Amino acid sequence: MISCSTCEGKGIRLEDRFNNDREHIIATLPIEVSNTANPLSWEESYLGLNTVSSVTDYGRHQRLSEEEFIQMIKKELSDGYHQFCKYIDKNNEVADKLIVVRKSNGYVILAGWK
Repeated sequence: MISCSTCEGKGIRLEDRFNNDREHIIATLPIEVSNTANPLSWEESYLGLNTVSSVTDYGRHQRLSEEEFIQMIKKELSDGYHQFCKYIDKNNEVADKLIVVRKSNGYVILAGWK
């Protein structure tokens, strides 16, 4: 249960899949990294379609080892807020892992299910 912003804290409502992950549960999911020479697509760069997150960093991530890169991703996930719906499906099943795709000009974080 969380305080209701609609009634200014006088009532309560259940959290749903569109709330922010304030406890950073997403940072506990295993991370799998893959690489491609392709750049971020327009949809990934500007709309974030079908992604947990997309970052354009013009290749800065390419100077990091895979271990350093994973640590950077975990820190990023622990610092920000992500909506549950980015990694929980319509049946409230949590993704099994996060798939991070390193691209030529940035990276995308995707939710992965079996």
